Amino acid sequence: MKLKLIRAKKKDTLFFYKLRNDIINRKSSVSSKKIKYESHKNWFLKAIKKKTNFILIIKKNKINCGYLRYEKKLNFYIVSVCITKKFRNKNIALSALLIGDKKVKKNKKFKLKAIVKKNNFPSIKLFFKAGYFLQKKEKNLIFFEK
Repeated sequence: MKLKLIRAKKKDTLFFYKLRNDIINRKSSVSSKKIKYESHKNWFLKAIKKKTNFILIIKKNKINCGYLRYEKKLNFYIVSVCITKKFRNKNIALSALLIGDKKVKKNKKFKLKAIVKKNNFPSIKLFFKAGYFLQKKEKNLIFFEK
């Protein structure tokens, strides 16, 4: 079955929180600190209300397998993707990213940008495969653009 990208709702707060705070996901994230539930909840509820943001749940066979975020900044979107342990290494992130990028860029001329840790090889490979190019490197971060 195909993947579906569904806009996140208030009821998805805990799913996002648990996935973001997963130890492996934290190690791969630009910000690897554990997030407290209350601050996550405040951020999440604001983020899903913004019409310019696309905070999406990746579903396969009606099962939540990750999330894809497009957060609007000045004239671009910051893109991030996170997959549950059970669904990693199955090209779900790539498929979701390709679908999501098309939806977000449809009728919009904004650039898509991603920030990845230099040692996060799966994400580096993912963004290259999805058609992003290397914009610059700084300290321990790589900046991608599409």
